Amino acid sequence: MLRLIFKSMKNRIVSILMVTVVCIISLMLVSMSIYIYENSIYCTKQINSIMKGKVENSAIIGIMGTESDEESEKSNAFRKVLGEMPEISAAGYTQFAPGMDGCEYAEVQRKIKGNDDELQYLYLESEAADLYNIELEEGQLVKDMPNDDGLIYVYLGSAFKDYYSVGDESEWKVTEEIRFKFIVKGFFKDGVRVLRQNEVEDSGAFLGDKCYDTLGETDAIMEFNRGTISSSTMLCSWKDGYSFDEMQTKILDKAEECGIECVVASMSEIINEKVRSTKEINEYILNVLGVILATTIVMMICIQVTSILNNMSEYGILYANGFTTANIGIMLIVENVLKMIISCAVSLAIVKKLLTTLLYIIPEEQEVFNDIFNNNVIWGNIGAAAIMSLASLIIPLIFITRLKPVQLIGGNDT
Repeated sequence: MLRLIFKSMKNRIVSILMVTVVCIISLMLVSMSIYIYENSIYCTKQINSIMKGKVENSAIIGIMGTESDEESEKSNAFRKVLGEMPEISAAGYTQFAPGMDGCEYAEVQRKIKGNDDELQYLYLESEAADLYNIELEEGQLVKDMPNDDGLIYVYLGSAFKDYYSVGDESEWKVTEEIRFKFIVKGFFKDGVRVLRQNEVEDSGAFLGDKCYDTLGETDAIMEFNRGTISSSTMLCSWKDGYSFDEMQTKILDKAEECGIECVVASMSEIINEKVRSTKEINEYILNVLGVILATTIVMMICIQVTSILNNMSEYGILYANGFTTANIGIMLIVENVLKMIISCAVSLAIVKKLLTTLLYIIPEEQEVFNDIFNNNVIWGNIGAAAIMSLASLIIPLIFITRLKPVQLIGGNDT
């Protein structure tokens, strides 16, 4: 029986290949759509695991006029006062940045990774550490830092443990006048997420992993002396029991006391606005997915029914060899399952290759890609294949089971 099934499939290889190619293309589009959909909302799904407190209890503070030295001093004084407010849980500045390719840690990173990529790191003000769920394997997060503009505390990825220990010091001489002294204060666990403050401030929709950094083996967190930071923005969080309006008033009053002009924006409102704009994109993607699936199912039905009509004599031979219409129906099911298995495997392989080579060439982003691909794209692809297979079989199976033996053998109704 199996020999006859595969012989029949061989005789209909053209139609089988047509359906398989259609399925591969459709499943590729489905997989890409699922990835775009999941990636666009990835940040909103992870944001609460990044922040130590509630997002509803967080705000972004924009400080006006920090260009001059005088305004910068005022800004830093305000930041210190803000951190000492009893209602505030944590406040500080964090900023993703590439570079520092001339320092010792960049040279070690190149040894570890075997390439010439720039060291990617985060400026992290000491007070800002309490904003995040940062876990260390060794060392501790510093609360108080010495008043030394040339001193930088460093937290390194786990791969650096083969080269450094907590307390190790190094110096980076940029020029004769500009020198930085680094002290290793700890090594963090892989998978720690730190929000990219500049991405939260951006008015556009979240771009998945673009809104935060997952600290891996070769990242370095640079905790600068708070007196050296002259950023115009900072994040803050407050304790439960206070509304945003209450905290906004308290912060603005404190800023006025320090002679600082600032704006206070709700983190949850910013995120909700991004979610709203992302939702529109996702709804469009879901509509496209529906059109892809429906179109593919109709095409598969047309191709399979046409194949049945063109191969009536083939089915007649099978019937003459002891097959029933039920057996022929089972043969169609086996064909569809085999086509879908091949289509799933090929489409996933192509999509993964495209995404990893064209879209995600930065190693730090591979973890996010793998998470979405393994947990969403693969299962979405299989689910879409199952729907396509089942829906496209209904009409061909009904058509086959209603054929009379005389039609299969003689090709007519007589």
